Amino acid sequence: MSIKCGFSKVDITPKIGTFLSGYSHQRYSTNIHDKLFARIIYFKNGSKHFTLIQTDLIAVDKYLVQKINNLSKITNFIYAIHTHSGPGGFFDKRSELLNTAQNIFGENNQELIAFLISQICIGIEEAKVNLAEVEIRAYQSELFGVGSNRQEKSGYFNPELLILELKQKTGKRALIYNFACHPTILDQHNLKISADLPGYVAEKLEQQDILCLFLNGAAGDISTRFTRNESSFEELARLGNLLSNKLITATKKDHQYQKLSVLDFVQRPIKLQVREIPAIHEAEQDLTEKLTKLNNNNLTRVIQSEVEGAEVNLLYAKHFPNKTEIDSVLCGFVLNNHYVIGIPGELFNALGDDIKKSFPNKKILIGTYFQDYIGYIVPIKEYEYGSYESLSTVLAKGSGEYIVSEAIKLISELEEEK
Repeated sequence: MSIKCGFSKVDITPKIGTFLSGYSHQRYSTNIHDKLFARIIYFKNGSKHFTLIQTDLIAVDKYLVQKINNLSKITNFIYAIHTHSGPGGFFDKRSELLNTAQNIFGENNQELIAFLISQICIGIEEAKVNLAEVEIRAYQSELFGVGSNRQEKSGYFNPELLILELKQKTGKRALIYNFACHPTILDQHNLKISADLPGYVAEKLEQQDILCLFLNGAAGDISTRFTRNESSFEELARLGNLLSNKLITATKKDHQYQKLSVLDFVQRPIKLQVREIPAIHEAEQDLTEKLTKLNNNNLTRVIQSEVEGAEVNLLYAKHFPNKTEIDSVLCGFVLNNHYVIGIPGELFNALGDDIKKSFPNKKILIGTYFQDYIGYIVPIKEYEYGSYESLSTVLAKGSGEYIVSEAIKLISELEEEK
């Protein structure tokens, strides 16, 4: 029996006036620069079927995924591109981490949640209708000048760009590109709704009649901090052209398509330990020390981010629930010899590479912001530095390495089932 795919794209742009998520002070949208979308690929192999759904959001939570699963009656792998110019309030009141940092993620917005669910379910049905036999081809390259380590300009960064292209027998194509980078050219001063860098790239590719999905990689410590010249839509276009031109060039190469003959998926619940949250006075003291450091160093962006981390840490001290564990989920699927692993947070780049190194003969695509949001996932050594990411995580030491080991098991399970 042949494997089939269907493609669709639905508008999920919120109303003007919606809270914009991603930065530590309240912002409300005043305009729409570019629309937000959910892009959907529906895979079907006999009775086995699932969707891959990219959302132009900062994150998704497990409750949104559960509701869509229940309504659509299939398994959906839903993830976010991590724009900081999209809506907040997309999460359930039970999402402790997101509710704790409401100044960053907004307050629970029932109207927005209902709208997202409705539009995404419409998109799933549209993708089902558009089913056709499909072939696949892949490319591997490197991309410099867009992302880099955001803690140190010369710090660890894997510039790998992985591309999967699906082509229906009807001629319709969909592109999944995997690259690790916080895609945030636009800063806290922007009040226009935008999908930021991935939105610009998608528009360029979709002008070529190719549905374009950005699969964000292990970008916990990777961003455009040292590659962008400014925060503007003009700079967004400059960096966007670097990436989109690379993708368009790849799609025009004479690579042979192969029949999509292997399709499987799996997901597994995981339980993570919560780190010891400091007392309020300790968090306040740490914030004071970092503010002093900031004032003495002329507002460098790295030190400013450490202050932001200390502010988040203080929020945890005041508001994070007194609990020792967090329940979340890992997921993955295989397309021929290409394995996509979905991580529910912001995995550090080196940890993502630790997963890949365990399978040197396979193509591993690390996807983040998948199925849930558990915040930063950092290596053990990171906890010593007092960085933004180590102060912003609620996970205990060793959580990153545990997730790596579970991801490796998940890939092995997919391999055994091929």
